[in-house]
Amino acid sequence: MGSSETENLMSDFPPEEYASRCDRIRSIMKQQKIDGLLLARPENIAYFSGFRRPSRYQFVCDILLLPRDSPPALLVPVDQRAQSEMMSWVTDIRHYVAGNRILFPELSDATETGLKLLREFEFEKKMIGVEANPQVSDQKSWDTFKNRLTRIREIDDLIWKLRVIKSPLEVEYVRRGCQIASTAFRKALESVHEGMTERELARTVYKTMLDEGAEDTPLAGALNVKGGSGRYAMSDTRPTDYKLRKGDIVVLDGGMPYRGYWSDITRLTCIGTPSARQKHMFEACLEAETAAVNALKPGTRISDVYRAAQETIERNGLQKNELPQEPFGHGIGLELHEPPFITAESDIMLEPGMVLAIEPCLYDDQVLRSFLGSYAPGGEGVFFVEDNVLITENGSENLTPISRKLNIV
Repeated sequence: MGSSETENLMSDFPPEEYASRCDRIRSIMKQQKIDGLLLARPENIAYFSGFRRPSRYQFVCDILLLPRDSPPALLVPVDQRAQSEMMSWVTDIRHYVAGNRILFPELSDATETGLKLLREFEFEKKMIGVEANPQVSDQKSWDTFKNRLTRIREIDDLIWKLRVIKSPLEVEYVRRGCQIASTAFRKALESVHEGMTERELARTVYKTMLDEGAEDTPLAGALNVKGGSGRYAMSDTRPTDYKLRKGDIVVLDGGMPYRGYWSDITRLTCIGTPSARQKHMFEACLEAETAAVNALKPGTRISDVYRAAQETIERNGLQKNELPQEPFGHGIGLELHEPPFITAESDIMLEPGMVLAIEPCLYDDQVLRSFLGSYAPGGEGVFFVEDNVLITENGSENLTPISRKLNIV
């Protein structure tokens, strides 16, 4: 890897951060008697090597070979040569041709080049850790690599032990992303009005995010904007030209990645005065979210966080308005939804450096019937508030401290 000014601008972290991550996973590999890792999940490649694509490409299979006792090697298509060398701390980068080989006759395709690397590193004879489901677009190449290994172990749990605890610089990226998203949400909530379309509201969010420095947005943004009885039962839907009307509960949910690290916020607006039912369900979900956030501190079991929210919902007599088995939140980081998940069964203990999105959700009776049976428009809304919270040494820090009240316009 060179030392150009461009390289410094493209790298998300200093080399020491990546080296530390590799050292920590190698320590775990030694304890577990694993000789090397073969990784293809884009987020894991980014976490350990620094090479992060702007989006998921079709028909490619990037792989990272991480031996326990020697330097790693990265395999990417030749069109990513410059980016990989400028972004990654890995010095051994190999390239292959994805598609037409006329311009690069000296290079092989992904499968041939990858198999050569496996032989060179003697991975075929050793205990190798692999991901259960790396979600590659070139599944054929990945299957070929995995089938060539004679001794494998799925190591997702080992990698998540590292990834769920964010470093100080990772935390700063999440915090900055939350600041950007919060500013965008605040501006959107100030602008929403009767007759405004969902697209116009979403556009306000995206424009503000870009103005505030979210360089990955809108290419990698995730924004759920919906309002009206015909939309409540559509989960994570894209905005439309629907014009907001009196009585609508408008959901503004999502975020964006800053240097690869996500934010995920939810705030609600009511167009006009909310009905008694809408007000009751919103206040109950806000109370449940508050109870869960207040329970966040080191040493607390995630199941206890879930229970704090659940008890609040039950006191309000709304347990029948929950979607069965739905978590009350999730971790955020390189992925929008990642472990740990806030469930009743989780015995994971909270630790400093975890970042969680807390979002217990309640559904109007008609909306819940649509989710569980045949879709039919109707109902008074879907209700949830979502905050991103960092677990600290002494408690927690809300990274999205914008008003959590029902926005009424």
